[in-house]
Amino acid sequence: MKEQLVTPLYNVTIHDFYAVKDGLIESQLYQVLSKMPKGGLHHLHTTAAPHVDVFLELTYEPMTYYNEREGLFKVFQEIKDKEDGFMTCQEMRSFYENPKEYDEILKSQILLTHEESAGLESHDIWAYFQHKFSRIGGLAKYKPYFARLLRANIDACIAQNIFIVELRHTSGCLQDEQK
Repeated sequence: MKEQLVTPLYNVTIHDFYAVKDGLIESQLYQVLSKMPKGGLHHLHTTAAPHVDVFLELTYEPMTYYNEREGLFKVFQEIKDKEDGFMTCQEMRSFYENPKEYDEILKSQILLTHEESAGLESHDIWAYFQHKFSRIGGLAKYKPYFARLLRANIDACIAQNIFIVELRHTSGCLQDEQK
């Protein structure tokens, strides 16, 4: 199985991740490894690990706001608490003929894109990645959203047969309906 990915003429591990990702995921080796039990996953950030679709689901909630100028998501439980420059994602989505267009824009704001990482060394890529953490950090401060993100992480770990998970959460205090 390894020889399908690494040969004397071709080594998948030295190519751009985005260029080989689909082939890796479809490979027999990946399929076998994804089903195998895994002992542990250490240093898993609750805001970095969930699939992007989990964050997109949160943007359909009426209290999820986004500030395009600042590139930040926040949760405001009451309209009177809303800060200048923030608009509900629901309202922003309504400006598009197809709401999925806005979802694609948000995905590009949340995910590290190929364009952002192309040709860069890991420390330079990290500079882009840190902004992604800051952008979505406000969503993880709201306790019901934090619970959904945590559930998504745990479900993904269960699906991959990971038995021990060390979670990291660095966004500060959680708020709920009582603030």
